[in-house]
Formats: sequence, structure tokens, C-alpha cells
Amino acid sequence: MTSSTVSNAHSETHLRGWKLAAARTGWLVFFAAAVVTLLVALPQRWSELTEQFSAVRADPAVLGESGTALVAFAVASELIFIGVYLGVGLLIFLRRSDDPMALFTSLMLVAFGIGNQTITPTIGALRPQPGGTFIFATFGFAAWATFSTFWFLFPSGHFVPRWTRLAALVWLLLCIPWNYGVGTRFDIMNWPEAIFYPLILVMWATWPVSQVIRYRRVSTGIERQQTKWVVYALAMVAVGLAAFYAVGTAVDSNLPLYMMAGSGPATAWSMVVYFGWQTAMRLLFLLVPVAFALSILRYGLYDIDLVIRRTLQYGVLTLLLALVFFGAVTLLTSLLAAVTGQQSALALVIATLLIAALFNPLRRRIQNGIDRRFFRRKYDAQQVLARFAMTARNETDLDALTSELVRVVQETMEPATVSIWLRK
Repeated sequence: MTSSTVSNAHSETHLRGWKLAAARTGWLVFFAAAVVTLLVALPQRWSELTEQFSAVRADPAVLGESGTALVAFAVASELIFIGVYLGVGLLIFLRRSDDPMALFTSLMLVAFGIGNQTITPTIGALRPQPGGTFIFATFGFAAWATFSTFWFLFPSGHFVPRWTRLAALVWLLLCIPWNYGVGTRFDIMNWPEAIFYPLILVMWATWPVSQVIRYRRVSTGIERQQTKWVVYALAMVAVGLAAFYAVGTAVDSNLPLYMMAGSGPATAWSMVVYFGWQTAMRLLFLLVPVAFALSILRYGLYDIDLVIRRTLQYGVLTLLLALVFFGAVTLLTSLLAAVTGQQSALALVIATLLIAALFNPLRRRIQNGIDRRFFRRKYDAQQVLARFAMTARNETDLDALTSELVRVVQETMEPATVSIWLRK
């Protein structure tokens, strides 16, 4: 590739001149507005949560006499979430503001961190103030408009496939009444269910479908690594949310009601469960900006394939060992009770020893199964290298050994040419 070609490619994918200056200025203005809005909303949010607490202050054994600790805990969890999203967005901006996709990602993180409305309702406390509803709706629109468009652009910055342009436009139009039409006849939540739910489900499906098509047909090796980081983080968030929701609902069956109503819980115990669930959800969502930072700034810092393999391996292993443990304890407890007529701690000891004995053999079997099923190419390469190691230990003929080495290199690395130089 000639120097002129490299220069042209760089100019096409990076902002320069007045475009770069305008993009940076617009980003800084939005970031400053977000920070100022947050600082103004914090006292209002504190007062709002204090009023919610006053309705259930009758149970000081659960919430304490003043409730200040619980209010501070809720506000701190919201600040941590917003701070991480704004911080990662600022970091990407400082490092890669000349890259359009990186700049858009940093803008999306800032907007989503403060304006998503669902995970961090902090600036929603401004709505009773003059102009507060418009400010809240504007940041909400910025959050969901950038978030919905992001999945059609990442990681290359181009719409792939072409129909995603239409999908992005539909999302953009939906975000207008969704944020600015709340409480009016244009409110999207008042649409007929036969229209609203199918439309939303179809639109949500456009995100993973577009990413799969891009990954399989268009993405380069580096872009696939970037995509893996983001998809891995989102998968962990989805699994974690399902687990947190199940645990929270088991602890307090009213949790889904408070989530849908968007109002404060009616009892002290429900308030503790609700704020605890929100905090766990916010901490879980912090995986997303971290994945974006690794994907865009240092996508090669860790081997994402190794992280995914280890997650699958130990996730399946933990689940199987937990099933074996509880099954063994239940069965042995019943047998010992039938034989001795009383409960015994021996069942717990035997089950623990069984888990210790099964750990390594089961881990190896799970690892081999996952490698064969999901990482076949790397698994085959490892098998080839293992066989070559055995051959090298037993082979004494140098010519035969070099021939085997050439074959192994060709099979595992697939180079254009292979040559071996032996020093006399």
C-alpha cells in the first residue's frame, strides 16, 4: 500500500480541521451541560428520596430513626453509576476524539449515564421545577437515540446492513414521543397493545440481527475482537439481571410492582429490597462502559476468547457441582435419617469430599467439551501441538523432525510459505 493510499484511508476514518473542532466543541458543551444538570439535580434528588422515606418511617428497626443512611446509600449508588459512565466517556474522548465512532461512543456513554431514566432517575427530580420536564426529556431522548443507533454502527461506524438506516430512523422517531410526549395524547405508552408490543419487540430484534450480520459478513479480525468484548459484557448483564430479579422477587414479591409503577415502595422492608436491587443492577451495568473502553482503547489488552472460555467453563462447572452437592446432601440426609433415625452432619462431609474429588476431572471434561464445541480451531491447534511435543520427545531423525515441524506450522498457522534454517 502506497503512502498516498494510507493517507487517504486515514482521512476517511478520522476527523480533521473544522469538523474535528466542531465535533469536540459540541461534545464538550453536552458534557458540561450533563455535569451542571447533575449538580443541580442532586439536592432535589435527596429531598425526593427523603420524602419517599417519610412515608414508611414508622418502622425505625429496619430503616433507622432518620433514614439518612438509606438515602445516602441510594444517592451514592446513582452517583457511582453516573460517574463511571461519564468518566469512561471522557477518557475515550480524550484519547480518541478524532475517531468518529469513538467520539459517538463516548457521547452515548455520557448521555446514557445521566439520562437513561430507568437505571439512574437522578435528574428526574428536576421535573417539578420550571423547565425541569423539558431538561429530563431532552437527556432521555439523547440517551436512547444514541443508544439505539449505536448498535447499527459499532464497531466500524458504518450502517451494516443497509436496512439499518431505516431501523435507526424508526428508533429516532419513536424516541421523540417516548420522551417528549409523556402525559400527553402522543404518549407512546398509551398506544394500543396490539401495536406497541409487536413494534417494540421487532425493533429490539434489529440490534442483535444487525450485529450478527456484520460479524459474519463484514467485520475484520480486530472488529470482531471489539464486538466480542461488548457482547460478552451485555451477556453478563443479561444473566445478572435475571438472577437479581429472581432473588429480589423471592425476597419481596412486590418488587415487580414497584419497578413498573416507578414510585417508592410502601413499606420499610420493600424500600430496602428495592434500593438494594437498584444498586445491584447499577453495579452490574458498569460492565458495559468497561467493555467499551477495552474495546475501543485497548482491545488487545486481554484475550477475550480466553475470558469467554473461562466464564463458560467455570459457570457450567459451578452449576453442575452445586447440583451434585445439593443432590448428594439431600439423598444422604434422607438415607442416614432412615438408617440412624436422626439427622447427622456426615451427609455434609461426604458431599463436600465428593465435590473435591469431582472438581478436576469434571473441569477437564467441561473444558474439552467447550473447546470442541465453541473454539474448534484453537482446540484442534492445541491437539496438533500436543502430538508434535510427543513426537519431538521420541524422534531421533532430524530430517523427520523438521518435516513434522513444517507440517505442524502449516496446519496450525496456515502461512503462505514455511522454511527452516538450521545452524551448523
